[in-house]
Amino acid sequence: YFTFFRRWIINYPTLLHLLPLIGIPSLLMTTLRDRTLLVCLGTLVGMPIHWLAFWLRGNRREQAAWAWVLSLIAFTSSRFAFSTIVPLWWDKYTTILGIVVGTIAAVVLGRTLKVEERDVIVPEKPSTMLDYIFGLGFGSLLFLSHWVLSAHGIFARWIDLDPFPVGILMLLSMVLGLVISNQPFVRSWSWYFIACVSGPALICPLLPNKIAIIFGFIIICYLTSIWNVSIKDLSTYARIVRSLAVSGIVYLFGNLAVIWSVAYCFVPPGTGGPFMRERSGQVFCIFLTLVGLTYYKSPQEKTGKKKIQPVWPPKKVLIVLVVILLL
Repeated sequence: YFTFFRRWIINYPTLLHLLPLIGIPSLLMTTLRDRTLLVCLGTLVGMPIHWLAFWLRGNRREQAAWAWVLSLIAFTSSRFAFSTIVPLWWDKYTTILGIVVGTIAAVVLGRTLKVEERDVIVPEKPSTMLDYIFGLGFGSLLFLSHWVLSAHGIFARWIDLDPFPVGILMLLSMVLGLVISNQPFVRSWSWYFIACVSGPALICPLLPNKIAIIFGFIIICYLTSIWNVSIKDLSTYARIVRSLAVSGIVYLFGNLAVIWSVAYCFVPPGTGGPFMRERSGQVFCIFLTLVGLTYYKSPQEKTGKKKIQPVWPPKKVLIVLVVILLL
């Protein structure tokens, strides 16, 4: 299924990366409806870019995984510098600059992607159930990354701390997560268990806020560190279309759960508004637990020959990371 769509995606990467740019000029629209529709359209046509990363060969897929984490760090740090405002929509000049930079990046990326790197051999899948398991885990990871990693002051506001300088420590936690993402212990159950325990500890009212925020930094580091292994395992052991469809549904329900817990008085009657009242903390802990499903150790990896993997990010990734921090 979706063979034609997949081939179209991997054969026209330049066009694929240019299409989402139509959502950037939304700030220049005159009405809120037009702005919303343009952003939604850009997001819709941008989703195949994520599919492209899963269908590429090993080296390119790994580069895409690093690019996702680097872009997340760059986005959060830029919002920190602009007081949580997205710099792309600061004014019309930054919007035009974003279109220019995005166009150049799309053209360069499309022209450097070789044909042999797009011709993906789909591996044999061990189990249909894994499609749903990986989809559930990756959707949870995507939701939490969007919720708590895209702004520097989320955890600080939860426990009544000032986003500055807590936001700086949050960004450093994301950097640490990227640096350790190739370490073997990232796949361990102990790292996952530490993250799961840190969730309730962060929102525990019995802990002083300056102690609780330490657990928040651990969660940020954990979420950032597992992006690389999650993309690798999902593209290796699961059917991409089915898993990403499940991920999208999970991501949607996660956002609805947050909306229901905050706007419980304004949701349609009979849809659980009173039950979800002020339950953002519980929603957070549930999805944090589900994130562990997004990476997997197969029996072949345990019993077969182990391929030596680098334990540190590539040099180019570290250079880009330093540039982001300096800017």
